[in-house]
Amino acid sequence: MAEVIAIVLAGGRSQRFGADKARALWRGKPLLLHAVEGLAAVADRVVVIADRADKYLDLLPKSIDTIVDAAPNQGPLEGLRAALGYLPQGGVALVAPCDVVGVDPQWLTQLVHNLTGQPAAAGTLAAAFRHANSSGKGAGWEPLHGAYRQELLAFWQHSLPATLRAPHQLLTALADRALAVGLPRQWHARVHRIDTPADLDAIAWLATERVQFIEIIQRDSADTHARHDAVAIEQPLEIRLQYGQIGGRQRSTFAVTLRTPGHDADLIAGLLVAEGILSERGDVLRIGACDTEDHESAVWSVDLAPQVVVPEYLLGRRLAATAACGLCGKGSLDALFPQRPRPLSPQQGTLSWAQLCELPLRMRAAQTTFDETGGLHAAAIFNQAGDLLCLREDIGRHNAVDKAIGHLWQQGRLHEANVLMLSGRAGFELVQKAAMAQIAVVAAIGAPSSLAVDLAQEAGITLVGFLRGQRGNVYAHGRRFVA
Repeated sequence: MAEVIAIVLAGGRSQRFGADKARALWRGKPLLLHAVEGLAAVADRVVVIADRADKYLDLLPKSIDTIVDAAPNQGPLEGLRAALGYLPQGGVALVAPCDVVGVDPQWLTQLVHNLTGQPAAAGTLAAAFRHANSSGKGAGWEPLHGAYRQELLAFWQHSLPATLRAPHQLLTALADRALAVGLPRQWHARVHRIDTPADLDAIAWLATERVQFIEIIQRDSADTHARHDAVAIEQPLEIRLQYGQIGGRQRSTFAVTLRTPGHDADLIAGLLVAEGILSERGDVLRIGACDTEDHESAVWSVDLAPQVVVPEYLLGRRLAATAACGLCGKGSLDALFPQRPRPLSPQQGTLSWAQLCELPLRMRAAQTTFDETGGLHAAAIFNQAGDLLCLREDIGRHNAVDKAIGHLWQQGRLHEANVLMLSGRAGFELVQKAAMAQIAVVAAIGAPSSLAVDLAQEAGITLVGFLRGQRGNVYAHGRRFVA
């Protein structure tokens, strides 16, 4: 198997940026390190191309070599030429610039596979992404992200014109020895090139697969100002099972669970082990996304070995929705909460900020069991005047909310409920319960999730997180506060 060396292009004058882009900070880390760390996960080694060998010694780990660009400031082709000269015989260069963020390293791994893992590519010297005409961007190469064989260097020197200046010119000149790989469909939504400081500012709040940045109102007593805040992404995952003897296989939805995206195969395997369905590694033939081209899919399937028995009582026990949902908040809400009550109007349940800030202390004072154990969640419901209507504690935060709402419902007083105060974080299910009970305000000591924010915005619920003292973050419908 060919040795794969990731090459990060860090040279260049960065005239439009006005400074060395490789050192520009994004999320508190230099762009160069973002590129190096991403590629280190998929290559045998990572090498940086720069105009001086010592240029980034203060940034790079000692394991990362720096290659001096043979012709500095002459464009990325000279960096590629230097990289090809560094490669061992039969090696492959996986090339990426340092000023493009959002590229999934697995996409680059696919380039290498297309270049080396298929018989048809035996005579191919390069593989790069190419737009499809239907992409909305027109046809053309995305050449700065490519895989190149070491043999390209000799072919380049003897068979290609010396006037080539841009990577797309090189790939065009290679003709059928350059392999076009379909551009991943997520590219245009996730990938951003940084040419100017304004470009960097524009992606300052770009979401990751686990974090979403939203604009909030931060309040401290009477002072308010807008800023961005990170919330953990919460999305549903539907798990489907295929099981039974060959020739008589059955398919069933096993569960729909809420989770932060990422490591979904691990989550599914752990859940099935905990339920006693899996015991040996051979019990699973495959765990994967139903949409094999989209590993962020909300629907995953587990193909169980024929000998695995799935008890009937487990099937559908946790089913929260029968239809698959999309990755957007709206699709998730439709799947998880198909019968929603009418949205609350901003005039319902108005209160002052000072009034709200008193409620965490009142809730804490009423938590008798927490004082004894320190291990229970609390849910407190207050009326519009700030009077405590009911407080319940439970080891499960969802149970505590159900108990408080259920108590008021049985008393015929649920219509008095105006604020649901939570001792921990505000997840989707807790806001959902407030929406069904027509409670206008949900306030939490901890953080909300992205799906909780989506639902609060749609349901007309004022959602406040990190409420401590006179400070708190308003994530939805802050107009309900009269002062």
